[in-house]
Amino acid sequence: MDFQRILEKPMLIILYLLSNLYYVCTAKASSPDTLLLKYIMEGYDNRVISRVDNGPLDVKVGFTLVQLHSLDEKKQMLTSSGWFQVEWQDNRLNASIYHSSMIKNEFRCVVDHEGKVLWVPGGTYHTTCELNIQMFPFDRQHCYLHLTNWAYNTAEMNLITSDEAIGMNVYKASTEWKVEHTRVTREEVVYDCCGNVSFPSLYFHIWMSRESLYYIVNIITPCIILSMLATFTFWIPPDSGEKISLGITLLLSFTVFQLIVAESIPRRSDSVPILSLYISVITGVVTASIICTILISQIHHRGEIEIPHLVRRLTFDCLASALCLPVLKKSHGTKTHLHPKVQPNAWSSGMCQSNSIVRLRLVNGGHSRGHRGDVEQNNSNCEKKISATRDEEKGLLSENGETTSVASKSSLSAIDTHLQQIIEALSEYENRRIESTTAEFRVMEWKAVAKVFDRLFFIVFLAAMLVITVFFLTHRKDEPDFTIKTDSIPTGRPTPTI
Repeated sequence: MDFQRILEKPMLIILYLLSNLYYVCTAKASSPDTLLLKYIMEGYDNRVISRVDNGPLDVKVGFTLVQLHSLDEKKQMLTSSGWFQVEWQDNRLNASIYHSSMIKNEFRCVVDHEGKVLWVPGGTYHTTCELNIQMFPFDRQHCYLHLTNWAYNTAEMNLITSDEAIGMNVYKASTEWKVEHTRVTREEVVYDCCGNVSFPSLYFHIWMSRESLYYIVNIITPCIILSMLATFTFWIPPDSGEKISLGITLLLSFTVFQLIVAESIPRRSDSVPILSLYISVITGVVTASIICTILISQIHHRGEIEIPHLVRRLTFDCLASALCLPVLKKSHGTKTHLHPKVQPNAWSSGMCQSNSIVRLRLVNGGHSRGHRGDVEQNNSNCEKKISATRDEEKGLLSENGETTSVASKSSLSAIDTHLQQIIEALSEYENRRIESTTAEFRVMEWKAVAKVFDRLFFIVFLAAMLVITVFFLTHRKDEPDFTIKTDSIPTGRPTPTI
């Protein structure tokens, strides 16, 4: 028995030493924070909120915006990044210590010695945003992040704002959007499903304007240049054949711009972007200019058809003088009406007429005016020579008798026949020349009318393009509206937006 007792004492001593050694090793391996966290979280149930005197738990929420990544106009989705600052008081974590921390949903919560908890979850958020694209690309948009609590009503948990605006101290400016104003609002929403019980909701509003330099350089400026170029199609001569082809090319260019704008905006029927409206109006104006160009080309190639008196007065008397264009006037030359038949014994008058015709032809062919006196003097000299010839014929008849008289009559008859043929040929030539001159003058008149209408439509369409462009560039809201519309806030049970 004594021997056994002696053997048991060393064994007890060894066990005691080993137990102390294990306690010391485990104590050194655990840090103070670990021991403190185990102490605080012992018996802690996160399914139960900490309420004071059965009152609501006040939770302060703030939001800090880091960057606006994009705003998808077609999907009406805003992508932004930032973090929330969530603070509340949890008396169950009051351990009279300086501070501690714990992990909550992969984001660290900081707990101070009074039980105040700070949770800062961050990330990238995708929120729906109802867009107003009427002033695109000079539009201003209003989007908001909606934070609400569906598990606890206002009597159990109260969401309050820690600041009246969104934090912008670390914000990185976007290349497409400029943040103009921010605001945080709170509302209590009563749903139909839950009687008169209200639920708190927080809205983080962002007002932003689009940086429109990209659209000005790549879409608006080319549209203005092409619209101005469309008016100069009226300066192209109709004979060149390029007026209509240039107009159709410009029309296709505006169609391409219309497709580019349509791909970047949502498909909505309640509002039409002003840029799409501008391109549509310019396309209509270019189409009208093409139609006017076709009409002017038709007038230019009207041909030898006589121009109506009303058109002549409207074009040359009114429009041409108003547009400072030269007026086309008809030449006031002597017009001789020749008779195809001449009396057999009227060879003398035929000679004088033929001589006058030749002189008239020379005068008209040389583009001379005021030679009517020369023609009359030539006719008087011709008549004097004819009277002298008749006197000689009478003396010849009195000397030679009847034989000479018969021979003279036959020769005079032959001369009259030749003169008749010459007069008929000259008369036909003169009539053809007059008809050709008249036809050429009518062609020139129609071309002059086309030129007048070319100049008129150039001024009209240029003024229309300038008015439309100035109205488009100046028709925008100068003063931003930071009011919150009640119809933009959902009244029913909201859906998650972050």
